[in-house]
Amino acid sequence: MNMRSTALAATVATTLSAGPAGAQDGLEIGVWAQPENAIYGEREWRQNVYPYIRWQKDRWKIDGDRASFDLLRAADGGWTFGPEVRVEFDGYEADESPLLTGMNLRADPVFAGASGQIELGWLELEAFAGHNVRDGGGAVVDLELGLDAPLAAKLLGFAGVGVRYGNAAYTNHLYGVRAAEARPGRPAYAPGASFVPYFELGAAYELSPRWTLEADIEFLRLNSAIRHSPIVDAGSRTEGYVGILYRFH
Repeated sequence: MNMRSTALAATVATTLSAGPAGAQDGLEIGVWAQPENAIYGEREWRQNVYPYIRWQKDRWKIDGDRASFDLLRAADGGWTFGPEVRVEFDGYEADESPLLTGMNLRADPVFAGASGQIELGWLELEAFAGHNVRDGGGAVVDLELGLDAPLAAKLLGFAGVGVRYGNAAYTNHLYGVRAAEARPGRPAYAPGASFVPYFELGAAYELSPRWTLEADIEFLRLNSAIRHSPIVDAGSRTEGYVGILYRFH
């Protein structure tokens, strides 16, 4: 479900570099590897490698698969609110698993919505609500509470707990089986709304003033609306991220 928190990313530059409040403005590029266990019938781990871009200029932000604008924010940066767009790579094609044979393409969701963050010392509360503007539609609401703190001179740690609500249209798009897709052993299935709690741990280590190594792991517990789908063969999902970034600013 790719719900990696931005709390770690948002504090890496200011915490590790110990610079002024605006020091996080700038550009970082790098490469990320994402291992994850498949849930559509194949239990082995898969790994994707992709380029990663993190950019911030005043109120504008890009962090990998999301872009946002701080329409409102506190003078001290203690809270922000504004529009956000997120891309999630949870769609699939029929040839990805035998359980998906005969299923139509499910497009990766692209959510347009709004997000807000409140910083309470080392704690951060983050909320996002968005509508999928691609085929399938649906809407989600994410809520996460994270704790980030320096573990050593050049090491920042992060832990977070959260939950995602997906309405029936969103859950049905990814995990439902349409009548025309039904097969022996794969009946039609139209799930209702879903709640997915998750937990994550992350860390960032400053290799040099320009280079940062980051890692993150998430554990997601799939609820009954998803687990009971005839195309799902798992009760949970584990996702990891490992990447190295070069800072231009």
